[in-house]
Amino acid sequence: MGLSRAAQRKAALAGLSSADGAARASAAIQLADAGERSALPAIEALARDHDRLVRGAAAFARWRLTGAVGDLEPLLTLVCARDEEAVQLGAMGLARMGDSVVPELARVAADASTSAWRRRRVLRVLAEIEGEPARAALRLAAQSKDAALAKAARRALDRTDD
Repeated sequence: MGLSRAAQRKAALAGLSSADGAARASAAIQLADAGERSALPAIEALARDHDRLVRGAAAFARWRLTGAVGDLEPLLTLVCARDEEAVQLGAMGLARMGDSVVPELARVAADASTSAWRRRRVLRVLAEIEGEPARAALRLAAQSKDAALAKAARRALDRTDD
């Protein structure tokens, strides 16, 4: 027998203050997926959490609840992490945000002062986002004077054609 909606909400709210980072991140996403706007202040507080996975989950949850993109840095940090779990969480969050994040991702990809590693990771996320705005951003990056970036953008475009 499953928990009632009220019991699930109560458990998720309690999870926001768990000592376990994964539990805090999961609780934020659960509340956002349930449309619990009353949890927004607590979720916004998680944006300052010491755990990068929690900060990323908070950024995604805030978007789910408000539709406002806000600060993408926590998700970009995850996308550029060295551990695959963090990369997948960040990429999934940004990809689910879809067209709303394309302008910022395109800006990061075009910024020559941004590390090549970060720029290539952002191109991969753009390839995961369906739709013409993301493809247009990839086409623009494929014309870059930076040969490595242009090559990475062409590879990302090839993945969108599959």
